Amino acid sequence: METAPPLLAELRVLVERMAAVDGAGAAEVELIDHLTAMERLKGGLAAAQARVTATLAAARSRAEAARGVPAAERCRGLAAEVALARMESPFRGGRHYGLATALVHEMPETQAALTCGDIPEYRAMLFVKETAVLSREHRRRVDKELAGRLAGMGDRQAVAEARRIGYRLDRVPRCEECAVPAPTEASACGRRRTR
Repeated sequence: METAPPLLAELRVLVERMAAVDGAGAAEVELIDHLTAMERLKGGLAAAQARVTATLAAARSRAEAARGVPAAERCRGLAAEVALARMESPFRGGRHYGLATALVHEMPETQAALTCGDIPEYRAMLFVKETAVLSREHRRRVDKELAGRLAGMGDRQAVAEARRIGYRLDRVPRCEECAVPAPTEASACGRRRTR
């Protein structure tokens, strides 16, 4: 049986209940267990935020398409709205919007690990950032190859492993600034290759 998602009112009640948690009266081992459970909850909430953000983007895109907005102009300003909703800067809103798009559409294994609270949002963000220059197909393959292993890695190890797999999959030299394949010494944007 599938669990129904919490209603908005239930989420607000959860926030109120969490305000009362301070660990008073708990044994040390229970306090550690509380910290672990809360960290897993944070991961699950981050994954839920990513899914909600992706759903919002899809709904906005559909509505704008129905109004005749060109594809290249759809969802303009959505990152700023995400930032406001998350009480973050517009820059961080853009990062969260990008993370949501990548997790939901390209990296299901990483999303699953975040959903279960097996990895923190920061590690998922680092992993998404490290694979951003790869094609969708290669990004999915990196995600699949690291499935089940991300939880046992630290941040540096996860980034290094993603980079190693990415280099193996994507042997075409690319300009680091524009990620465009560079068949000659100068990349497509005119910059020199760095690899």
